[in-house]
Order: sequence, then C-alpha cells, then structure tokens
Amino acid sequence: MKVSLSTCEEELFPLLSQAGWKELERWEQRRPEKVVRFAKGFAHEFLFKVRPEDVLAVVDRTAHALGDVHKSEALPEIEDYSAPFAFQDIFHACLEEKETVPTWEQFREWFAKERRDLFVEDYLKDINPGARTKEEKRRLKRALKWRLGKAYYSSLREVHLLASLRHTYGLDVKYHVLADVRLRVDFWMGNQVIICYFSNQNYRAGTEGRKPRTQGYFRDNAVGFHSVAMYETEQYGRAWLVSNAEIERLADCLHSDLW
Repeated sequence: MKVSLSTCEEELFPLLSQAGWKELERWEQRRPEKVVRFAKGFAHEFLFKVRPEDVLAVVDRTAHALGDVHKSEALPEIEDYSAPFAFQDIFHACLEEKETVPTWEQFREWFAKERRDLFVEDYLKDINPGARTKEEKRRLKRALKWRLGKAYYSSLREVHLLASLRHTYGLDVKYHVLADVRLRVDFWMGNQVIICYFSNQNYRAGTEGRKPRTQGYFRDNAVGFHSVAMYETEQYGRAWLVSNAEIERLADCLHSDLW
C-alpha cells in the first residue's frame, strides 16, 4: 500500500472545515518552498510493511538515544527552535529511503552525514554553534541530543502503534506526514481520526497548549475522533511504547465503527 498527497486529498481533505483549509493555506505560505515540495511529493510505502516485532527488535538493540543527558539540561533555545523540516519529515524520509526501522545510531548517521540538508545545515546556520564559547557549545550539543532523542523515541512509539493496528488487528489505518504535522492527525481510517496525546500542556492534553486542537480542522459531525493516551514510564533511555491494553481498546473502538 502507498499513501501520498492524493490519498489525503481523496480521504481527508473533503472532511476539512474552513479552519482546516486555512491552516493548510497558512502552512504553504509560511513554510520554505523546499518543505512544501517535500510534503506534497512524499509517499509512505515501506511504513505499512513494518510489523510490531520489527519495532520491538529495534527497541531491544538500539543505542541509548539520550545518553546521559537529563531533562534539566534542555534549553529553551533548542526546545523552541523551529527547523524548516519537522522531525516526522526527517524520520519518515529515513525509514522510506533505507527501507528499515532505523536504530538511533543508523538514524543519527543518516541525517548527520547523508542528508544534512534536512536538518544539520539549517541548524548550523540558524543556531550558529561555531560562534559560541566552548561551554555554550557543550550545553547546546547536550540539549540538542535531549530534543532529538525524545523525538526519535516518539517516532518509534507511533510506528509501533500503527504496525500493531494494521498487522495485529487487521485495521486499514493510514498515515501521512502532511496530515500529521499540518493537521495534527496522527492516523486515520476512513472518517475516523486517531489523536495521540500526552498529559502535558505543550502537547494535546486538555484545552490549553501550543498545538491546536485537531477537531477544529474538521467539519462538525464529519469525523469520529479517537484519543490514545501516551503514559510515560520509568524506563529511562528505552522507547516506551503504547500499552497492549490501550492498543486493544483503540482497535475495539475502530472495529465497532466499521459496522
């Protein structure tokens, strides 16, 4: 199976509200042309071949994405840095190009050396660590590792959830980076939209936070929404996945909406 912009245009865009269309227009106007071109031209195919056990194998063998960095070392300058490409764009570009779920080492090697155009070049230009003191460089490097390591683990978690819904429960759940990053649709199936959220004001929980509510982007009564709770664990340095119980609950809800 392949999911591209045309899939979004056929299945999601007809369900959008005026606010949803305006958000797409704003995104296209304010983002660099290279980002718009990437998102519109990107297609997912290998993603839908990934099975839950493939992700679990990577979780078991990947290096510690955060190393010894602690959350107290996060810096607002890095946490708030808005790179042209979203992390989801970068991760899924790697997954499709390499046709494998990458370990942290593989992913870091790929975006730092093979595809510097997706993040490194913009980061060096915008943050300019070369002009900083030795101590500032050290703090920036560790803060960047914290942000990228968290994002890597989050991507593994979402790929595992998608793979479980598709291969364990036989649900035709779909994903596209444009729908995720621009409309906050984590996954969808027909007119059912799946939203992953954390109990954190910076994410989707509650009515407050930096990320807009997905529901407002769709017409009233046109879409059914399903939320997936992401509960953190104490397994520091390991990708914590959505629980089997939560995946089963979501699958049951989606199955019931098929009939």
